Amino acid sequence: MNVPSVLILEDDEDQLLMLVHQLSAAGWCVVGVHSPLRALELASRGHFHAAIVDLNMPGLDGVEWMRELRRQNQQLPIVLLSHGASAPEEFKKTEAFCVLKKPYRPGEVEAVVEDALFAASAPHAFEGSCVA
Repeated sequence: MNVPSVLILEDDEDQLLMLVHQLSAAGWCVVGVHSPLRALELASRGHFHAAIVDLNMPGLDGVEWMRELRRQNQQLPIVLLSHGASAPEEFKKTEAFCVLKKPYRPGEVEAVVEDALFAASAPHAFEGSCVA
């Protein structure tokens, strides 16, 4: 059986380690990186089933990162992570699968990634994006 792989781009080391641990414990193959450019390089190889990307990063933010990935014609589902109390309208216009607000509830990240992986395997299962 093929184990789904998830790319995590998070500039906060503690958050990155927590997410890698959570998703690895859920049974997925997880690669976590701090650098948006390194994440683009890895994602462009097409070996991932989904990505979790921090929205607020120095240099290339999560929305810009996602747009660059789309320019490379990579269509993997992307979950954006936001610190905001509510997701602004501009996030709803992105092609992200979901915008997930920090802090997360227990099990929330795993559930959203599971939905994203399902959506990638059945593209019409989820129409539009979510804001959680």
